Amino acid sequence: ANCTLIPAANIVGLATAGFNRSGGFGGITLADQWRLSSGFTGGASPITNNWERNDNGWSELGTGFSAPSSGVFTFPSTGYYWIRFQAQFAWTSQTNYIAFIIQYTSDNSSFNNVSRVTSNIPNITDTTYNGASTEVMLKITDTSNQKVRASCVAYVGNETFGVHGSSTEHLTGFTFLRIGDI
Repeated sequence: ANCTLIPAANIVGLATAGFNRSGGFGGITLADQWRLSSGFTGGASPITNNWERNDNGWSELGTGFSAPSSGVFTFPSTGYYWIRFQAQFAWTSQTNYIAFIIQYTSDNSSFNNVSRVTSNIPNITDTTYNGASTEVMLKITDTSNQKVRASCVAYVGNETFGVHGSSTEHLTGFTFLRIGDI
């Protein structure tokens, strides 16, 4: 049988010919990443200091986020967002558990926990390192009032832990993807 190979570049054109997008997923139009340039010791609710955009061969896609104000990130446009917060940290004594939390407000005032990850290390004698991440998807319709921030809290423990930051690696910080139109 005779087969004709279709170049890969033409497949997209054939598969989408005649289709017009009328809403919903329009492709990723925003990707941005913010990290802590240096770390801190103990809890922080919210994490307010030392935020910087990842600058290791990276530049935001689309109109990215502005630097946070008091740790609060304002969305640059409406849409559906996938948000991930990751942290690297270390304990020097027992802490029953530490939580990293994405907090959200819909009224530019009252923040609620919308995503959380916890970790614990019991009965340690040396510095022990760990990492954690949590993520959430949000529908943003009001960029003046809908915002996010991150917090970290230690529960029932000595709170002898440090959250790591770096200006050359993404150790602790946010990744934002705008995954579709409203």
